[in-house]
Amino acid sequence: MSIKRCIWGLLTAVLVSISNPLDASAKDFVYNYLGVNFKCKVKNGKTTIIAFDRDAAEVKIPAEVRDKHNISYQVSMISLFSEATYYKATTVVIERGITEIDEYCFQYFKELNAIYIPNSVEKIGKKAFNPKYAPTFTMPGSIKESDLLAGNAVYPQNTPIQVNPTEGLDLSDYTNESEGVKPKGGINMNFQLEQGVAITPGTSDIDRDIPFGKQKRENTFCIIIANEDYTQKDTPGVKYAMQDGKTFQNYCYRTLGLPRNNVRFVGNASYLQTKELLRWLQQVAEVYGTDANFLVYYAGHGVPDEKGNCKLIPADVSINDVHNGIALKELYDTLGTVV
Repeated sequence: MSIKRCIWGLLTAVLVSISNPLDASAKDFVYNYLGVNFKCKVKNGKTTIIAFDRDAAEVKIPAEVRDKHNISYQVSMISLFSEATYYKATTVVIERGITEIDEYCFQYFKELNAIYIPNSVEKIGKKAFNPKYAPTFTMPGSIKESDLLAGNAVYPQNTPIQVNPTEGLDLSDYTNESEGVKPKGGINMNFQLEQGVAITPGTSDIDRDIPFGKQKRENTFCIIIANEDYTQKDTPGVKYAMQDGKTFQNYCYRTLGLPRNNVRFVGNASYLQTKELLRWLQQVAEVYGTDANFLVYYAGHGVPDEKGNCKLIPADVSINDVHNGIALKELYDTLGTVV
């Protein structure tokens, strides 16, 4: 072979390489995270998760993955439609840092019960969710569930928050809707109950005259447990607990400015329901990290055990069976998992 032909061949190879510089970065690899295999695609400098184990029930989608050479990549998008396979996942937690959910992404998730969408998401493509298999959404208040189920594309960080026209009032300056009177100097504390008059739940001014706050608290999450009726015969009920819980729920929406998706209310919560609420808090903490704030409201029986540890008594547990209560320490530990 002549020297000219060799040089020409080398030049041709170099030109081909230069003309397709981005193709060199395109590659697929599998990354195992918390026992689940994720199929990752890197192309044009963008890392996308395109599939994971179809039989996995609880899945946490990582925001950072590594290839076999231990090189790390920031995941920017989830695109699970191209594999066209049915997934058995019941819970999906998307880690903070992922910015896009591709169109049709969760169309094949028939068993999906709950999904956690972080506040880092900037775009959700059209028909990302199938309305026939609508899960429970935990997501920023700037995302409307109705938009997702209607198949609309959503751009959360560019979506203006809808403001109630009656919001913006100071807590000490509100109108008594029942009487049309605006009290001066804050809430009227001179209410007197005549002797012998029974209180009807929901009729107190605290229940009815709930002021509208100025702020929206998109990253504040709340669980409300109101145990009024206990199933065990040796455990008395807690009068007005249910109404108190409902009133606090309304304060969360109207006064504190929490989105409805951020509040979980359970009346007469069983042991398993209480554990599930704590699990929801933990999932939210993992998704939102230090950006999240938490409120916990509990109305019901609480009993100390023999060591002095306070236990919350679920509605299906006897007040004399303190060992089956939920320890306050467990609640604190759950809230302490914020990363």
